[in-house]
Amino acid sequence: MTLKYVVLPEKKVFIEKMEGEITMEGLLKAIAIIWADPDYSPDFGGVLDLKDANILLTPTEVGELAKMLINDNSAATGRFALLVNKPFETALSMIFETKMKPKQDINVLTEVASAAWFLQLPVEDFSLLESKNAKEVTIQTISPEHDSKKK
Repeated sequence: MTLKYVVLPEKKVFIEKMEGEITMEGLLKAIAIIWADPDYSPDFGGVLDLKDANILLTPTEVGELAKMLINDNSAATGRFALLVNKPFETALSMIFETKMKPKQDINVLTEVASAAWFLQLPVEDFSLLESKNAKEVTIQTISPEHDSKKK
């Protein structure tokens, strides 16, 4: 999987995009990378574009992820948008949105313009993922045996 992201400390937000097959292991590695960024702060909001991703998590794993994030002080607490465009990814994102309610205002969306409005950012900020300021990391994971898609 590939993680591309940019942190905008002056706007208290981070914008990230994940592509490829997303496993729990890969997702946890991506989260650790974002949290280790010197410009990141837990009070930031963010957006995660998953439109080019194939999420290989189960609903149970999504619940476990939410529980872990709720209990970790490093996790973002600002408004957060999830961009999705496929039925399975949308369903998992909505489960995540519901589970995260105690800690974070999350919105599952399909359009960048909607995410920009939700986060009160100019749409142009999303093009920063294609700039030289964006960081890109390829995350290697061991492919679980049940990865053919847990649907």
